[in-house]
Amino acid sequence: MDEKTLKKLQEAKSVEEILAYAKEDGITLTEEQAKEIFSRVSGVLSDEDLENVAGGGLLWQEGGPSGRQFPKRPPL
Repeated sequence: MDEKTLKKLQEAKSVEEILAYAKEDGITLTEEQAKEIFSRVSGVLSDEDLENVAGGGLLWQEGGPSGRQFPKRPPL
């Protein structure tokens, strides 16, 4: 992919713009391919990526600086 095309793709604000840029350049893309490109160049996570993200949760401790009591950690 040349620099000009890459720059256009990085400036895209939607999947539809990706498809339009590809069509202008004579490139055939499926909507799924355009979604993948958009997620890579925009930094937006796809639904599948979001499902694979792990993290967050409750801070397990008893009596923090505020004196609040949090639930005890369940046995593993």
